[in-house]
Amino acid sequence: MKTNIGHLEAAAGIAGLIKVVLALQARTIPAHLHCAEPTPDIPWAKLPIEIPDRSITWDASPDRLVAAISSFGASGTNAHVIVEETPDVPEVPSDEVSEGADHVLLLSADSPQALQDLLRAYRRHLGHDPNLPLADLCYTAAIGRAHLSHRCAITGSSVAALQERLSTYLGGGTGPGIFAGQVKGTGRFDRSVDQPMDGAAIGRAFVKGMPLDWQRLFPRRQPVVLPTYPFQHLPYWVGSPGPTRPRSDITDLLYHCTWDRVGAPPPASTFVDEPCHWLVVGDVPGQITQELEGPGQTHSVIDCRTAEMDGSIRDTVRHALADVPPSLPVRILFFSGIDEIPSGPEHADALPRDVLGACQLLVDLIQSANTIPRSPTTRIWTITRGACHTDARQPPSTPHQLARAGLWGLGRTFATEHPEFFGGLIDLAPGGSAEEVRDLVCCISWDRDQLALRGDQAFVPTVQPAKGDVLAGDAFPQIEANATYLVSGGMGALGLRLAAWLIDRGARHLVLVSRRGETPAVKHEMRRLRAAGARVRTPRADVADYEQMATVIRTIQQDGPALRGVFHLAGVLDDRTVTGLDREALTRVIHPKAAGAWNLHLLTRDLDLDHFVLFSSLAAMVGPAGQANYAAANAFLDALAHARQAMRLPALAVNWGPWAGAGMAGTLEPDHLATVKRSGVEPMVARHALAAMEQILTENVAQVVVAQVDWRQVLAGDRPTFLRQWSQHLVDDTASELEDQDASHGLEASTDLQELLGGSADALEVGLTRFVQRLLAGILQIDSAQTIDPDRPLDEYGMDSLTGTELKNRIATRLGIELPLSGLIGGVTVASVVLMVQARLPIQAPPGGAEPSEGSETVEMVL
Repeated sequence: MKTNIGHLEAAAGIAGLIKVVLALQARTIPAHLHCAEPTPDIPWAKLPIEIPDRSITWDASPDRLVAAISSFGASGTNAHVIVEETPDVPEVPSDEVSEGADHVLLLSADSPQALQDLLRAYRRHLGHDPNLPLADLCYTAAIGRAHLSHRCAITGSSVAALQERLSTYLGGGTGPGIFAGQVKGTGRFDRSVDQPMDGAAIGRAFVKGMPLDWQRLFPRRQPVVLPTYPFQHLPYWVGSPGPTRPRSDITDLLYHCTWDRVGAPPPASTFVDEPCHWLVVGDVPGQITQELEGPGQTHSVIDCRTAEMDGSIRDTVRHALADVPPSLPVRILFFSGIDEIPSGPEHADALPRDVLGACQLLVDLIQSANTIPRSPTTRIWTITRGACHTDARQPPSTPHQLARAGLWGLGRTFATEHPEFFGGLIDLAPGGSAEEVRDLVCCISWDRDQLALRGDQAFVPTVQPAKGDVLAGDAFPQIEANATYLVSGGMGALGLRLAAWLIDRGARHLVLVSRRGETPAVKHEMRRLRAAGARVRTPRADVADYEQMATVIRTIQQDGPALRGVFHLAGVLDDRTVTGLDREALTRVIHPKAAGAWNLHLLTRDLDLDHFVLFSSLAAMVGPAGQANYAAANAFLDALAHARQAMRLPALAVNWGPWAGAGMAGTLEPDHLATVKRSGVEPMVARHALAAMEQILTENVAQVVVAQVDWRQVLAGDRPTFLRQWSQHLVDDTASELEDQDASHGLEASTDLQELLGGSADALEVGLTRFVQRLLAGILQIDSAQTIDPDRPLDEYGMDSLTGTELKNRIATRLGIELPLSGLIGGVTVASVVLMVQARLPIQAPPGGAEPSEGSETVEMVL
């Protein structure tokens, strides 16, 4: 196909198939264009191969025509398809079809409107050919078309009879020989499959979704041309808010993270002293229980340093909460890395193991507490020490403290997925203080989701445009020809782009490390890099394996030139919600990033480096749903960069937004990527991203966000509180964004849902169905809420963990009802969501204190 229309990337294979089918249809082999002189390096005369330089008649006698299509993917995935022309089907003599037989035409579509359009198309089709053989028509419709959910069956013994009944149904009428219905599942059929069925029986079974032997009911006939499916041409692209401003100023992509002072923690007198049960878990401070002895308050302690647990905290937590009444709020404080542990020999595998252990403990705690009936005001707080670097004067975090930084990334995703269950993230000062436990308990009731306590002051994280004193000038990064630059994950799409950029900036010695080494899929790109004059080595090594990387570094130092730059890109995705995470998924994602970065730090900290760059992700800061493990891994990279700078070592963590067509964003499914865009984060053009990196490499900063973000869109809708507190100042007037979005789909924020849902049980179900449809229309960017079939799985509309989280949060905001995220992904439908909401509606007594009469029910929504 390249000779005709060029390379279509992912569409090249299907384009080749289309070309071959057209050639079969025309019985002609098309000429291969632009090949006047075949290469002399191939012995054409000795091979049974011919390149047609002109169109050739394709004669198959005595066999049928056969063709082959090959598609070779850049990743090494190859596909080969054999296509053969269809066999001749002998015509069925007309005397084999009984005159006046009762035929049944089976039609179906994916929506009521599409079914109407399909029936009209068949009515026109029958009108154009009154002599159409009905047996062939009905056979092709029954066997050659998918049986979709909205169905209609028409019986008749002539074209005119079918036309008449189609017109009757389209006009809103019914009658003999007309059957219609919507299939919501597979029904039972009490007729033996061996017994004969007439057209009416087949029609009734079809519209009810009965399982039938279609091949027996419709013996092979001559296929005929039928009307095509009436696609509804609905837009599913995410609409643009307006023309995009050209990004000539690359600093528009750059942001830096700061910690702003918010004053002293609230005084003890402001602490809400309401009855509750405290569950204190982890590295429990000795004096904490003294601060949790208010009236009506109880507590239990699970000290993970001394508790006897068989590898998991789950059973211990369940036992501790077993006797707590479900109506009593539970406040869970998870302490991790609080103890002051003296620094000792730094074993390469100790810190990565601590990172995974801390994350696993928090995941186990969340999952076990989530399975226990609990009060709606139950919350989990995560408390660390020295995991956050709030000031340039702060001493470097110890490995023990650094290992807890991943909890902040994981915790942010927890806040996104379960805002009703998330309490907050609090980081204590590295050295501790006498009053910190009292201050900590007072901060529990403070309206701040992320806090760092430093002495008698509290700080909150914010994101700011990286301009002014952060970006000082127009200097170029120091990239030298007589130096070696190491790139982990160097064989990935992002690694190869970075390698090309380094060579363009003058690098002539690259070491691209990967677990697979140089594969055939990257041969072309490697030739291009080497043709530019660079020496490119591609050792096979796992960056998370200390000994393997020690060998790589040692070889570089022996062979020269000296290593002057390290770029850590290695990483993988394994997206799951927090409640679905297991140790395998945590390890698969966290280990390559955390262990790899730590190994590179240990192996190069005594070398004279110009650059130590960690490719982190925006996910670490914003906690996207379904990416708790990925957010945790990248949050550790951010903390390591700050720790290295505190040691006076070069370091830069870049919280990248998605790159268009490269990196992790290139592995996302289209629906998932569309959700990312809809949330306000647009994939960056690679040259813009690299230009941004070129600028920040000259600055003495530890962490920079590089992303193409529409902050107004990011904060539109039900976003977690921590995200608003982090970035609200970047936009104006976002409070009305959600209402505007709802109004565009017919759901006013001020809708009186009590009035809407205050009728009968049937009215309640109808009202909730419309309510959920409208919420989904806004989330999934569907023009008309009515087109969302209540019984169709929502994943067919593009629902995933991200959009499921958004639906969960919107229902919670408007109705005060918390639905489990696990119930909103997979094969969920609008109808099943409505049932979940109904099961959680508060039922209250009628006004005036009267008891409801027998058989009556009053439903009152809490708005």
